[in-house]
Amino acid sequence: MKKILPIILCAAIVFSVSGCMGTGNQLEKLSTDNVPKASSVKQADYDDDLEGLEKYLKKRVFLPESEPTEMAYSTIGAVGGHRYTFMLNNSSVTAEFYEFDLKNINEDAKKTIDSVKKNGEFELLGIKTKATLSDNGKYLMIYTDNSGEELNTTRTEDVLNAFKSFKK
Repeated sequence: MKKILPIILCAAIVFSVSGCMGTGNQLEKLSTDNVPKASSVKQADYDDDLEGLEKYLKKRVFLPESEPTEMAYSTIGAVGGHRYTFMLNNSSVTAEFYEFDLKNINEDAKKTIDSVKKNGEFELLGIKTKATLSDNGKYLMIYTDNSGEELNTTRTEDVLNAFKSFKK
């Protein structure tokens, strides 16, 4: 019995960090109508923290205006983490964002960041998760949209570019 509880807790952490989840019934739909031009949304108008990154991505219409789910961010050494789930062109999308304190980096954060830099993924409890680091190394993103639609693929590339260049 003593071994079962830690296994159950570890599984719960893995699912919360890896973005594994059902699609749910009430996912907000993200519209790509009236998307502002990238040049009209200035990064300088947003704080260099997780909240600022998310506000910036919402203004670019890459995230819905809904409140995110707080994640178990400390398991990867981050100081904050949020998940958004929404629909885009009839495809369920999951976007997770994590912030690292690069001045006070712990061993878990170092391991996660180094792995993503080297392999484009990190491992937690034996499960590999694809992730992207921002150019400044402060933020990590897990973005999942399995749609093969051209609009979704283009949108994913746009999100990655905006994320990576935030507060470069």
